[in-house]
Amino acid sequence: MIKSSHAVFAFLVAVLGVSLLGETAPAADGDLTRNAKKLYDTALRSAKARAIKDQQKRLLVKAWKKVETTDLGRVIARLRKVEKPPRSFPVVLALLVGEHLQRLFGDEPIREIEGLVDLLADDKPEVRETLLVESMGLADLRFARHLAGKEARAKEPALRRRAALCLGDLVNYGADDGNESGSLVALLDDPDAGVRAVAARRAFEARLDAVFDWALLNLGDRDKATIQLRGEEVTVIPGEEALRGLATLTRIQDDLLYRQYLKMTMQQKSTALELYRAWWRKHGETFPPPGFREADFRRRPSRKKTIVIEADGEAGAFQFWSSLDRTKIRIVADELELRARSMLDFEVNFHVRYMAQGMRSDDGEGYRRNLAVGERYILARKAIGCYVLVFQRMTGDRLAVHLRFHDLKSL
Repeated sequence: MIKSSHAVFAFLVAVLGVSLLGETAPAADGDLTRNAKKLYDTALRSAKARAIKDQQKRLLVKAWKKVETTDLGRVIARLRKVEKPPRSFPVVLALLVGEHLQRLFGDEPIREIEGLVDLLADDKPEVRETLLVESMGLADLRFARHLAGKEARAKEPALRRRAALCLGDLVNYGADDGNESGSLVALLDDPDAGVRAVAARRAFEARLDAVFDWALLNLGDRDKATIQLRGEEVTVIPGEEALRGLATLTRIQDDLLYRQYLKMTMQQKSTALELYRAWWRKHGETFPPPGFREADFRRRPSRKKTIVIEADGEAGAFQFWSSLDRTKIRIVADELELRARSMLDFEVNFHVRYMAQGMRSDDGEGYRRNLAVGERYILARKAIGCYVLVFQRMTGDRLAVHLRFHDLKSL
């Protein structure tokens, strides 16, 4: 439970999105539903006591059970506006915030969330960005999903760009239920060119089908933006990201520069677009009609597995054992190193080998340097299909390694 009243008030501003500064008088009773007003009155009466007793806690719990989560948020906001709070007021408010957290995220994530109270106490954009990044290191990603969706609608473009990065990471970690991929696709039409470019890059990296049609329609988007991306200052162009993504996905004209594309005649551009469409008809999927959720048609792995290892700079090595259709597959990584690319961004270097024994014997190896945490690393596509590795930097000097198997048709 969060015990600091200051931290509780800051939490309401940061997470509930309620602007409370400068308001001291309570709002009219008519803005609360009947059950919510009952909870408000019960909490206010309890706060007048010298100390909160078990009977009062039971009354609060009984009132909580009849109030929906959104109404509970309004009750908390209303209590924050009380003039000259009673002596037990901070305790009551802390109890309400704890209940609100429990309803949103369950019991287990609350203990991890409490470690971020200092960040919740500051609503500056740069601090909110740090909070979002730190939430990506929690074992339970529900809080990260909540924040990423919230910051995807933030007023500041820098926060929306960071949200695009984190949404792509969440999809690759396997935490997506359709909301994260849907939010990332929505950012493809953001008014800021930098947000559109970052969202396009992450959507292609996450292999979201919806980005294909978007790319075909937005190759001519030449707006520029200079942004901080993964610890580096770069100039990005949405149309260039669209072309790069199409070329990487299809391997068609993958040496074509964006400035060369812009100089092509209309006939040449039309021919290039038809090549991409022909590839999609053969290897991709038809874009579904409106009303489909992203989760209904996004390509999913056949199997997935996650391990967590210690990562204090030199993370050492790890190995996976997995079984698939009478084939036993072993993946071994060594020379594994986790490095900071910036205060908020990290990367890994490693050497990996895989060996398959059984019905579909196979083996291979590869080296990868400067792979950003959250991005996919695809092993060689051979007879057994394709393994994808994704690294997640976690709190407490840990590193999660997500292994996902796709058959060849799912890529």
